[in-house]
Amino acid sequence: MVGRKHIVFWSRLWRGERLSFLSSLLILSLPSTAFSSYRMSQSISCGENTRCISDNPLKGLKQANREFKSVFQVNRETATDKATVKNSSKKTGFVENLIDSGDEVLGRFNRAVSTGRNKRPSIYTDGLIFLMSFFSNHYYSVSSSATQCLTQSPKVWNGIRFRGRGPASARNPSSANQASEGFAHIFQTGTSGFQLVENIDLQSFSREVLNTSYNVREDTSCDGNTESLDAVGSAPSELGDLNVLYGNHSFVATGDGTNPNMVFAMEQATQSESYFQTLTSGVFSGYFTTVSSATKAPIQTAIFTPAGNGRTFNIAQLTDFTNESTATAWGVLTLTQLNSPAPGFHQGTLT
Repeated sequence: MVGRKHIVFWSRLWRGERLSFLSSLLILSLPSTAFSSYRMSQSISCGENTRCISDNPLKGLKQANREFKSVFQVNRETATDKATVKNSSKKTGFVENLIDSGDEVLGRFNRAVSTGRNKRPSIYTDGLIFLMSFFSNHYYSVSSSATQCLTQSPKVWNGIRFRGRGPASARNPSSANQASEGFAHIFQTGTSGFQLVENIDLQSFSREVLNTSYNVREDTSCDGNTESLDAVGSAPSELGDLNVLYGNHSFVATGDGTNPNMVFAMEQATQSESYFQTLTSGVFSGYFTTVSSATKAPIQTAIFTPAGNGRTFNIAQLTDFTNESTATAWGVLTLTQLNSPAPGFHQGTLT
């Protein structure tokens, strides 16, 4: 996996409604650091900002040149991390999250300021906010404004593992399967609960049928939009136990322990030629990672511009995620085979 480029997801720029790569408010998030046992909360309000939508500050995540504020907090066993953050939406489709020296800052957020990680991008899609972590260049913090868990909803879900157990540690080399982002997953929910039914190897496109069911952890229940699930079954995958945060039609699943896997999943849907043609009027913003060694997989921001029939995307890397003029050509993604190896997944080339 060393040297492999991995595109995570994208959303449409502010000019139109945001889409995803796969087809005062209190917001609970999944763990954002190397240890998945701590939960971060994010509260959003207008504060004193005049360019804020007072009845619903979240609308500012879908429009350019809006301002609001957030308070991030992590309650640990022996300490609390807390920061007041200034948020401003940009024409690039990203939201700038800035910790100023004059803002309230406690705990590990002080290190974010001292190490220059006090200005971070985020993307909003389907009720989920994907924030580049203030604590590390290799992690995301994920928040949700959804109000329900979807375990009992009878659906099939396509998932992409967008963060593997490595390369955050040299002891977990990115060449190991259990550390690789190079896997997709198919989940199923319904009356029998939450199940992982298939793994898809994104190098060979082979499909592995699994028999992994999940039970809601005995000491937890659906807490607004979050569930903790224990894996059971005869052939559990390396994903292991999961903490699941639901969006409106999607979820993010994070594994337990140090350097957790992270999976983004959306409802499975077959996408036709005509679907991609509808994308040609838009421009998309998003993240990608480049695994350059066993210890380095930096998150980068980019703009994706559809061309031709909508199945080719010109990718430009943003040196400054707040400024479109800093985009430089990076590569071209061309989809060559739709709905393969499963509905909603598409094969292609990245050059």
